[in-house]
Amino acid sequence: MSDDDTTARSTGRRWVVVGIGLTVIGTALPWFTVGPASQLGVATSGRWVLLLAGVAGVASIPLLRDGSGHAARVGVGCAAVSGAIAVLRLVSPPESMRPAVGIAVCAVGSLVTALAARRAVRPSADAHPPREPARPAVRIARRTITVTLLGALILALWPLGDRALPSSPDPADDFDVAVQRFEALVDAETDVFEPCHSNLLHHGRSTDVVVVLFHGLTNCPRQYLELGQALHAEGANVLITRAPGHGIATSDGAALAGAGALRSLTAGRLVDFADDTVDLAAGLGDDVRVSGLSMGGVVALWVAQHRDDVERVVAIAPALELPSVPNAVSTVFTSLFTRLPTVTISEERHIDHDYAALSTKGLAATFGLGQAVADRGLDDVPAVDHLTVMLNPDDPLVSEESVVELMDAWSERGADVSIVEFDPIGLRHDLIDVGQPNADPDHVYPLVVDALGFPGAWPT
Repeated sequence: MSDDDTTARSTGRRWVVVGIGLTVIGTALPWFTVGPASQLGVATSGRWVLLLAGVAGVASIPLLRDGSGHAARVGVGCAAVSGAIAVLRLVSPPESMRPAVGIAVCAVGSLVTALAARRAVRPSADAHPPREPARPAVRIARRTITVTLLGALILALWPLGDRALPSSPDPADDFDVAVQRFEALVDAETDVFEPCHSNLLHHGRSTDVVVVLFHGLTNCPRQYLELGQALHAEGANVLITRAPGHGIATSDGAALAGAGALRSLTAGRLVDFADDTVDLAAGLGDDVRVSGLSMGGVVALWVAQHRDDVERVVAIAPALELPSVPNAVSTVFTSLFTRLPTVTISEERHIDHDYAALSTKGLAATFGLGQAVADRGLDDVPAVDHLTVMLNPDDPLVSEESVVELMDAWSERGADVSIVEFDPIGLRHDLIDVGQPNADPDHVYPLVVDALGFPGAWPT
């Protein structure tokens, strides 16, 4: 073995130690990051360590096997980008730090470890003849894949910017103004499937109580019709508005167009939608109460934080983040798919007023708003007087852990918060729409109307 080989391997072994150290630091960072989002389940999730260990291991395999040098250049490029992002995150004010710092540092560590290990075990150049250069088509494919992966990494880890998403209230002065606003809203819904128009059930005057109902992602106001009618029968004015991009019809108006209509949905648009709806409701009654399911549940939690003119909020199965993964994975998903074109994934649906597909833009907007709620929620108490969160133990689509931790944080600060669980009877994520299979309004609705302050409003 030549002196050059001995020196290279010795240097490689030292860098292996450095890379492993960076990987360990990246793994540990979420436990010490002071950013609010990192406190929502990251430190308590053993999956975090397993995920990063898996990433480090998988990243090492192709770099160790490839002797052509291409993988080394890819690794150096990825490490440089990840390192730059890590530095940008680390110089941010402590209150704005995110668990993605740990991801970036761990990525740098795993790549340095792999590159250094390759250098440490690489045989002498004299032992094997040089490989033939790759064909032009192969080089182009490699470069295309490299650029794509680097671009995805930047999009996933680059901060989304201002996530405060504050309220800009402009409440209606009286009942007549509120009705005029609602009529203008419905007049603008020219491309909406008939059952999905915004709905106002009123008594021709301002009432003591007005209830706002926010529907879930891919559904529309029709989802809440039966519950709204029951609350209207109790003397409340009931407002069910259509979220942006939802309920859009085909050109002939005979059916829904598809989840691609959600391509322009953002967390900011959901905030504007929530503000406009509560502003309208303020003119319909003295005591405004708000409820919502899934995406609508996240919107309801945002209202609970920002609108002190709302008396009571009931959030049902709020989808704050991706379920069953570390918080940082949900953050990366949100950052990536907020910026990428929308992707729709078809699903089997049993009702005609719900898009038969999921939308990555819709999910990113929902989780983006959920992360903003979580960030602010760990520092401040809600603005509303009474807040209830309702959870379904059979629901695999909601991260109950993050919701409960947020509720606990609010409760510790003196907020009037309660958590209600439905019975484990096989309810779907959408447990409001009576058209869903296994729907059980006789179990669900009495609990919801009771939480809204109308005990006995649903005739079982």
